[in-house]
Amino acid sequence: KSTVDWNKRDYEILEMVKSFVENFNKGDERPKWINLNIIGKSLNIYTVLQKHLDRLPNTMKYLSDVIESRDEHRIQKIRWAINFIVEKDDGKLNMTRVALKAGVSVKEAKWKNIIVEEIKNYRQQ
Repeated sequence: KSTVDWNKRDYEILEMVKSFVENFNKGDERPKWINLNIIGKSLNIYTVLQKHLDRLPNTMKYLSDVIESRDEHRIQKIRWAINFIVEKDDGKLNMTRVALKAGVSVKEAKWKNIIVEEIKNYRQQ
């Protein structure tokens, strides 16, 4: 029989994770990738998240909303780079500058097109 109160642990871990996520990408620096490994290792709950996430339904639901895929993170960095160039740099937007600032390769047509689209979206706003 389990001696762990999983409902209580779920609530405690959920509060820890929420607090961590809210403070994770504050500031003007390049956004960091938020994923299960970063959260688990930073809060010293990596093993619990890896082995027992199925016993933490509220935490699992919250994590599914906030964890980013690699592609989502790259898009977030592209948007950040556009804003940074416009607000804190000289404001001259072009695909190469955005790609360099975001750390995204434009060798793949997919990312080249996404950068061009994000610049267009920014200019329309």
